[in-house]
Amino acid sequence: MIAGAAGVVAVAAGLPLAADGQGAAAPAPPAPPPDATKLQGAPTSQVGSRSPYFKPSRTPYGETVGNSLSPLQDLSGTITPSDLHFERHHAGVPFIDPAKHTLLIHGLVASPLMLTMDEIKRFPQVTRTYFIECSGNGRNAYRDPKPEMTP
Repeated sequence: MIAGAAGVVAVAAGLPLAADGQGAAAPAPPAPPPDATKLQGAPTSQVGSRSPYFKPSRTPYGETVGNSLSPLQDLSGTITPSDLHFERHHAGVPFIDPAKHTLLIHGLVASPLMLTMDEIKRFPQVTRTYFIECSGNGRNAYRDPKPEMTP
C-alpha cells in the first residue's frame, strides 16, 4: 500500500505544473462548417484535446498562492479530469524536475527510505478509484451561517 501511495504522491509532485492561464478567457471556437459531413475531419494528434465548445476552468480563489475550485457544475460522471482537480497551495505551484526528485519515507517506519522517480516506477502498479475532497469545502458556510445550508 505504501508503495502505491508513494508512487501517486511522487508522480503528482514530479510533474511540472503551471498556474498560467487560470481564469483567462479562452478564444472563441472556430465557426463550424455548414455541413460537417461534407468535409474531412482533422488528423490525429499526439495528445488529445477537448472540444473547442467545452471550456471548463477552475475558479482561482486567492492570489498567487491559495486555492482553485473544480467546476463541478460543468462536469459529468464521477472522475474529475486532472487539469480540473481542486488545488490548495501554501507556497505556490511547485515546478519539480522528475529526474532530480526524491521521495523520503520516514517517521513511524521500520527504516527510512529514499526513492527516485525511476525506483518508484519499478513498483507494481495498482489502479483504484477513491473519493477525495478538499478539507476547505464548506468553509464559507461557517463564515456566514445560513440555516438552509448544510456545511
